[in-house]
Amino acid sequence: MSQTLRITDKRVLDSFSGSDPDIGALWELCVHLEWDRAKAVEGISAWLGEPGGQRILDCACGSGFPGIDLAARGYEVTCSDGSEAMIGHFQRNAALTGSLVEPVHARWQELPDRFGTASFDVILLRGCSLLYAGTWDENAEPDRAAMTDAVEKIVTCLRPGGRFYVDIALAANLARLEPQHTRRPVMEIGSDIVEQDETIYTDPHRRIRTWHSRLTVNGREYNFERRSHHVTHDELVQLLEQAGLADVQEEHVPGESYTVFTGRRPVSLRGTGRRQHPAIGQARAAFPSVSGAAFPWRFSCVRDPPLGPSFRDKLIFALFLLVSGGAGAGSVYYPCQRLGA
Repeated sequence: MSQTLRITDKRVLDSFSGSDPDIGALWELCVHLEWDRAKAVEGISAWLGEPGGQRILDCACGSGFPGIDLAARGYEVTCSDGSEAMIGHFQRNAALTGSLVEPVHARWQELPDRFGTASFDVILLRGCSLLYAGTWDENAEPDRAAMTDAVEKIVTCLRPGGRFYVDIALAANLARLEPQHTRRPVMEIGSDIVEQDETIYTDPHRRIRTWHSRLTVNGREYNFERRSHHVTHDELVQLLEQAGLADVQEEHVPGESYTVFTGRRPVSLRGTGRRQHPAIGQARAAFPSVSGAAFPWRFSCVRDPPLGPSFRDKLIFALFLLVSGGAGAGSVYYPCQRLGA
């Protein structure tokens, strides 16, 4: 007989006490099993830097990891979530830990109206939450437009120069065509004996991942299903860049369970306060061999083209002027230097 795993984490214990477990209790258990919470908070804190002078938005705060933990370290954290169930679990955990952070119930599309644009220095979007845009509460059919709109709305809340942090499933798991099955050891949670197993089905052709999870508590089964977007890492980078982020790159953050990508909102046109011109995105789309994360140009705001541009430089520059109708021709983004050059 397999050994029983005894769970003593107060957040998990509290989420399973009383009423029947819901999706929030399942998430709390997954957080405990898949993350070393202390190590992850340490890693995120190292990426954030010193807490003073930063306004941080955790816009998928869930049950409070890591928002409650970061606030306890002195960070100014605003926490929001679109799920009423998760807000309830956050409030319970805040009371349990003595935190004064009060989460805001708001969907991503509502954030600019709720908090204003350019309001935060850092935005966190963790827990693989982006892939559930438009699907989490209702288990709706994933709509790629909803995810694109959500990212654009979130980014508008980031100040120019501000930083963005998002995670996504591991590339190897996204590439798997066979079902991914996980069975946890038998667990003792308070007075309950709990079993949990889950299966993830990936359908890249329909661009959907379907997650089935079963909790068995003292012999009684509770089944959960959620559908999410199937988004590759390259597609995520492209999505973030199209939303106006720059310097998008994979970031190693100790303690994180998923793959992290970070970016920043440019101080567009080198401080003019305008966003990157849409023509840049059109230029990237017109040159798929150099699109997305592999696009090899660093754009600078200059008065005149730099001396000695290559033919390829001139070609990209001409395309930019063509699709932009010459907008900003005296002070434009110009592909003047290859990354790493």
